[in-house]
Amino acid sequence: MQLSTADTKFQNEELIDLRAYFRIVNLYKWRIFTFATMVTLIVAVVTFALTPKYRATATMLLEAEHVKAVSIEEVYGLDSSRKEYLQTQYEILRSRRLAENVIERLSLLQHAEFQRKPLNSIQLYIQSLKDMLPVERDVVEISDEERLEREKRRVVSIFLQRLSISAVPKTQLVRISFEAESPSLAAKVANALGDEYIASHLEDKVIATTKASQWIRERLEGLRIRLRESEAELQNFREQEGLVDIEGVVALASRELNEITSQLTKARQTRSQMEALMRVLDSRDKENLSELESLPEISEHRWIQEAKRAEGIAEQRVAELSKRYGPKHNKMKAAQAQLVEARANLNRQVGKLIKGIEQEVSTSRDNEVALVSELAKAKARYQVLTRTEANYRELSREVDSNRRLHETFLNRLKETGAVGDFNTAHARFTDRAVKPGSPAKPNRKMIIAAAFIASLGLAVLMAFLIHGLSDMISSPEDVESYLSQRIVGVIPRVKVKKKGNVRTHAFFDGDMQSFSEAWRTLRTGLVLSHLDSPSKVIAVTSTLPNEGKTTTAINTAFALGQVERVLLLDADIRKPSICRRFGIPNYQPGVTNLLTGTHSLDQCIYHDETSGVDILVAGSPMPNPLELLAKPEFEELINKLRGLYDRVVIDTPPSRVVSDALVVAKQADSTLYVVRAAQVRRSIILESIGRLQRLEVRVDGIVLNAIHKRDSKEIYDYNYGDVYGSNAYQQPESSTKNITGT
Repeated sequence: MQLSTADTKFQNEELIDLRAYFRIVNLYKWRIFTFATMVTLIVAVVTFALTPKYRATATMLLEAEHVKAVSIEEVYGLDSSRKEYLQTQYEILRSRRLAENVIERLSLLQHAEFQRKPLNSIQLYIQSLKDMLPVERDVVEISDEERLEREKRRVVSIFLQRLSISAVPKTQLVRISFEAESPSLAAKVANALGDEYIASHLEDKVIATTKASQWIRERLEGLRIRLRESEAELQNFREQEGLVDIEGVVALASRELNEITSQLTKARQTRSQMEALMRVLDSRDKENLSELESLPEISEHRWIQEAKRAEGIAEQRVAELSKRYGPKHNKMKAAQAQLVEARANLNRQVGKLIKGIEQEVSTSRDNEVALVSELAKAKARYQVLTRTEANYRELSREVDSNRRLHETFLNRLKETGAVGDFNTAHARFTDRAVKPGSPAKPNRKMIIAAAFIASLGLAVLMAFLIHGLSDMISSPEDVESYLSQRIVGVIPRVKVKKKGNVRTHAFFDGDMQSFSEAWRTLRTGLVLSHLDSPSKVIAVTSTLPNEGKTTTAINTAFALGQVERVLLLDADIRKPSICRRFGIPNYQPGVTNLLTGTHSLDQCIYHDETSGVDILVAGSPMPNPLELLAKPEFEELINKLRGLYDRVVIDTPPSRVVSDALVVAKQADSTLYVVRAAQVRRSIILESIGRLQRLEVRVDGIVLNAIHKRDSKEIYDYNYGDVYGSNAYQQPESSTKNITGT
């Protein structure tokens, strides 16, 4: 699968960034390593000076009290089934009370480890400074008891600082650890704390049980008195009300009230029926008995039905006899007389029934009135009984409540007394602390390793910070990023003796092939960049002095001189150095002599036998070099030299110091701008380059001078160059004067 151009570019940028970080580390590696080493050595010295401390650990099991002899959990404290129980026990183990008990038990107040340490020299010095301050201090006298109490608090604080309580995850085990300078003391304290914890719990249980028993007895006596008073009050109520069975009396009254209510309901129904029937009878003619007989309320009555039945029998007999006998027959007459009697009886019964209905209406009304009166009396009696019953029940409940509470406290008192001597420990040792064989603190290996790693990381961060805050040009990447200029050459730093300089003809030294190859690379870049329009006149300048400007001009002339006819011209009239570098006498005529017309060109040219390069020095000193260089004669001189030489390399003054470089650069075909690595602020460099560009001076690029090859990823591989440059042409050195390199 092929990556897109954007992805490839992104990956390249990431790679460049990572390598940039490594280059920064590589640049500062000796300072980073030195800082980390110094810090580590200091930490190691301090660590080995520390007094070793031993840690002894005891392990205890905190058992949950699921089975209790007494069922009142509040007597003994927390419910051990809750999750807060173990955390509470851990805090108890860290309590000052247990610490004070252990300190007293082991006499730690008099132990050497807990005595006040004498002040060291630094503390004594600080104390003396405090004493010298003009501040009035109140002198407070304290008693021996107060002094002892303060000492105890100090020892307890030290004790708690050395104590460590930790839980074993997902268990009921707890570790008790103590640190001390003495291994035996550490084991004793850890075991003593566990013993004191168990003893303290048992003591607390005894105290709690005793207090609970005392409190129960006090409460029991009061409950006994109250029970007696409530029983006496209930008995007095019974006697006053004459009660034997209040519940039976109330039940009887309730039944009576229900019966009267039922009777009253029936009486009202009967009275309503009779009144309705009476209204029907009043609406009819009471003399017309045959009409009354047709009423359902009359015809359905038992008396009427019996009379009608008798009448029917008589009529049937008359009908049967009339078939056999005549109307005057005795039997016929007897049957008709019987029929007449039956009908008369029916009429009598109807009349009697009507009178009975009238009488029954009156009776039902009287009965209803009587029942209403009786019901009111029954209700009054029932209400009195219910109030009496309520008072009775209230007194009875009071008696029952007091009796139950009295019995509960009595049972608790008996239970507490029964188990008062039954004290079981809720914790036990699973492993007692033993005397440790090796110190726990300080862990010298870990501390030293951590100090080295931390100091190394800090040093790397400081290197990144220093590099990030730096305003210098240190690598070709900086040139491209901050100056937006092309790199023409990268010149490696050459080691020289203190206050010494690189020799003038070091370019031809077989032992400095890396140095020579850098200038050949620069020459190649110059030639290839001007194939279409050859650059015959090359000006070399820099921002400030001592950036290697003259060295660059000399070695560029040497590199070009190996393949072309080259003239090296010193245009730095204010501070010439070419004469001194090549050992040329100071009286050698040069540029100023040519411009003033005192000497000819042939008289001013000096030929260097070693390099084959012709040299035109600055010449006699002049009071106004800028005016001299700005004259048309200088332009004419440059044009004349163009025709005589393949290349003319001009060493100019620094561009920021004087304006001579601007005038000279205007006459050149191209300009090489020399920047010494990590020496000049990039804002000053940008300002100087800007001045040249505003005058339309062509700046071919930057020559980055005196750079470590580790500082750039693009620098020439000098080892590789050494191999292939070992057969380079070497000439014997003639003028071996040292250069001072401006």
